[in-house]
Amino acid sequence: MNTNQQFETAIRSAAEFQGLEPKDLLSPLRLAEISAGRFAVFLALRERGFTHRVIGEAFRLHHSAIVHGTRVARDREETSEQFRKLMGRVRMALA
Repeated sequence: MNTNQQFETAIRSAAEFQGLEPKDLLSPLRLAEISAGRFAVFLALRERGFTHRVIGEAFRLHHSAIVHGTRVARDREETSEQFRKLMGRVRMALA
């Protein structure tokens, strides 16, 4: 799977799990379900070796936003069963 396919797959799987459209995760909207999906994608892509900068460019965000989203995702994964399920779905899609 090439880089674009990995990004598209991660975004699509998170969006489907959240009942959203992939374009929602790429939008600047900050609704909780959109942010959760976006943060899950950030973490899954970081786990696959993508840099904060590369992920940020794909989402049109500064790399520091990716750092923040990745930290939030790690914290939520420890405390939220629903977020763990979301992460599982995104990771499985990328496997």
